[in-house]
Amino acid sequence: MLYKTFLVSALAAVFVTGVFAAKQIKVEKKNLIDNPGFEKVDEIVIGTNDYLQRTRKQGCNLADGPIAVLPSEWVLQGSSGKIRVVEGKPGKNIYSGKHALFMSTSKDTQMDIYSGSFVAGPTYIISVYARGKGAIYLRTYEYKNTTGGACVGAPMQTFKISDNWTKYEWIYNRQNPDAKFFNVVVGVMPGSNAYLDDVELLKKNNLK
Repeated sequence: MLYKTFLVSALAAVFVTGVFAAKQIKVEKKNLIDNPGFEKVDEIVIGTNDYLQRTRKQGCNLADGPIAVLPSEWVLQGSSGKIRVVEGKPGKNIYSGKHALFMSTSKDTQMDIYSGSFVAGPTYIISVYARGKGAIYLRTYEYKNTTGGACVGAPMQTFKISDNWTKYEWIYNRQNPDAKFFNVVVGVMPGSNAYLDDVELLKKNNLK
């Protein structure tokens, strides 16, 4: 009898008619997130945007002045806390490129941003680079259709972060079998502050 060792993360053994057949797992290298490093931004006059006005009244510190600079292709969710797109060179506050995102929260609230509408079903790897104090989370909001409606699933993975840039990764599988689409969510837990950069969404394919 012959024995062969396979890497668990790369191969899955399937028993077929007395023989073990291997199925290879391939990760597509294309990042599905638009504006993953927050390099593109929108400058929005808070006084002309009803949502941002409500968010500010609820205690969210959006800007030092009348104009909020927020990452394009992302939607802010949060009733209080602070959010800023920081600019500079890679180093303490930026992992790569010229921008990163800073978010901080009070002890009883959390804040997050979400991006895109992606097809649910396959296995995905969601990751983000972060540094700071406290904890962050990666999450998905699952829906039955692209227009949103009632959320039918919201699995989440939290990570305790350090003051050093670190990549945090989550293998995501659909929670609700009826979900057809999902959003990618990156957030900061209560009483935390974090610099975030280079969000990534990769799809894993099973190859026979």
